[in-house]
Amino acid sequence: HTYFGTKYVGSLYAQENYDFSEKLSTQATAQVRFQNFSFERDNIGVFTGLNYDVDYLFFSPRIGFTYDVNENFDLYTNFAVASRTPTDKAIFDGDTPDPGELPNLEVVDSMMVDGAMQYQFGDPTVESERVTDIELGLTYRDSKAAIDFNLYHMNYKNMIVAEGGVTDGIYNSLNVDRVVHSGIEVATTYKFSNKISLTSNFAYNHNRVKEFKTTIYTIDYMNSAEVDFSDKKVSRYPEILANIIADYNNEKFRFTYYGNYIGKQYSDLYNIEELAIDPVFVSSIAVELKLGKFMGAGNLLFSTRVDNLFSKKYESAVAYAENYVTGTGDVEGWSTFYVASELSFFSQLKMEMF
Repeated sequence: HTYFGTKYVGSLYAQENYDFSEKLSTQATAQVRFQNFSFERDNIGVFTGLNYDVDYLFFSPRIGFTYDVNENFDLYTNFAVASRTPTDKAIFDGDTPDPGELPNLEVVDSMMVDGAMQYQFGDPTVESERVTDIELGLTYRDSKAAIDFNLYHMNYKNMIVAEGGVTDGIYNSLNVDRVVHSGIEVATTYKFSNKISLTSNFAYNHNRVKEFKTTIYTIDYMNSAEVDFSDKKVSRYPEILANIIADYNNEKFRFTYYGNYIGKQYSDLYNIEELAIDPVFVSSIAVELKLGKFMGAGNLLFSTRVDNLFSKKYESAVAYAENYVTGTGDVEGWSTFYVASELSFFSQLKMEMF
């Protein structure tokens, strides 16, 4: 069978910069965005014809203020509203092998036409996501050091979750009524000399489901129970992320060390401990040799990078997670994971012509 999808996207954008004084300034932006997606599949064999159009219209304002305390030190605050649509595949997977599968759209009407069932569809059952973001931060810069500090609070309405731990056996997206992401982000850089520098960043993320109740089924779909996910941690979001980069660079040789820490994260929305990904710290190194001119054609450089230096075995991400209820009403679940590569390296020989 064949199908055709067409997408149209258009937007209007406006921005205004205004200086209240030499120290205080503001930037305001606004965007109106329209998006249309249409899908057509003809009657071919057991695959019935499907036709639908989905329209979205969003208004996304943003305003920010910056105050220059002095030549090194700035304060800022931002307020923004943004939206995100579900993916096309979340509405309907055109490659499905099931000829009877319908898109995740409300069925307004249906009728038999020439021996085939035809449907009139309404809005998607997976709604668009809306987020309100408030940030407050400061920056510091001088000849040796740089510091960025940011506080943020993001309030999601109808947050789109890949599975959310609740499916009918199909990998569907769904909406979580209300989710809050808030936290602290810190980034620093310090130059010990023209050759040696140290860069780091740290983020603490408080991610919680505030409102979400849904029905979960037993494995055989014979029974179900309503489950309240309020105050659960959002799956796939580590609470702590940290990186450190130590760099030595001279005219002929460069050596860089990378350290990456990923905190504990839950794979399912019900936060089953046995399905969580444990914290991990991974080291990598990179080396670059500048070999100089090669036959007068250009500068020759050799570089190599070694990732997961100590061959740690760990799960790098969640592939899929699902919750179900038992006959006694307890919530259980299962997950599949992407496994990280052990020690790996990549080398290259490069010539810079210009």
